[in-house]
Amino acid sequence: MVTARNTVNAMSGSQRMVCHGPIAPYYPNFLEEAERQALELDIDAWKFYTGVFNMRGEYSWWMDDEELIYPFYEKIKSWGKNIINVHKGLPFNQNLKPGVTDYTNPRDIKKVSLDHPDLNIVVYHSGFKSDNPSLPSEDMSLSDTGYLQWTTDLCRDRINNPAMTNVYMELGTTFGHTVITHPRICAHLLGQIIKAFGSDHVLFGTDSIWWGSPQWQIEALRRFQIPEEMQDKFGYAAITDEDKTKILGLNAAKIYKIDVAETRRQISVDRMAQLKEIYLQEGGRPSNNHYGWILG
Repeated sequence: MVTARNTVNAMSGSQRMVCHGPIAPYYPNFLEEAERQALELDIDAWKFYTGVFNMRGEYSWWMDDEELIYPFYEKIKSWGKNIINVHKGLPFNQNLKPGVTDYTNPRDIKKVSLDHPDLNIVVYHSGFKSDNPSLPSEDMSLSDTGYLQWTTDLCRDRINNPAMTNVYMELGTTFGHTVITHPRICAHLLGQIIKAFGSDHVLFGTDSIWWGSPQWQIEALRRFQIPEEMQDKFGYAAITDEDKTKILGLNAAKIYKIDVAETRRQISVDRMAQLKEIYLQEGGRPSNNHYGWILG
């Protein structure tokens, strides 16, 4: 399976797909499969799931395993395919026994980042460990420490290792999971990752396949601000409009080498632009129609 999303090929002026090729060491002949994806399918980036269900020959693994995965890194750099997106946080298996390792922990990011500075590593979900189906409680402990499992640990790794400039934090599901129902957790999350990695190393994501239309999340980020008392207490910076513009697209465009000005010119005359113009002419107000299954 290759995951993909639409964008504009600014060089050719035509539509193309930005594709992520899933790969793992347990794939049969996985280096050969990676070569096929890179050279025949011309994928743009890779997608890792280091923590799996251990079914059908799958097994969990660490990104900093030198024997298992480092040969892959050398290969992909030779092909010019150096963007790695990795699912970290949001554990798949919430019923692990005490003492059993959870490989969705982002503790392996530091070493692979420092060992391979010419890779771009995008940490999906910002490594956030939610105790699904509930979130960490907004109790006094959070108010006193601001500690978020795994995300705070990864932020500390970045602060203590300034050379980790090739690591980016992605917000998919984590932002949508917190911004409305747990805004203080969301404030800690954004405050910490911006403080540690910089607003130019945060990528917006929605996981809209699970959450529906992403528009509400886009609007939520546009409106969101860290409360001033939290800024003062924890040293978080206010999130500027410039920060939000970077997060909502410019940072990803830079990683994927998308010409933003040319892309905007291309989409200004496409079918979606035409529909938007019709929408504005009809008043520019939402219809409030709900699309999908309605259970009675």
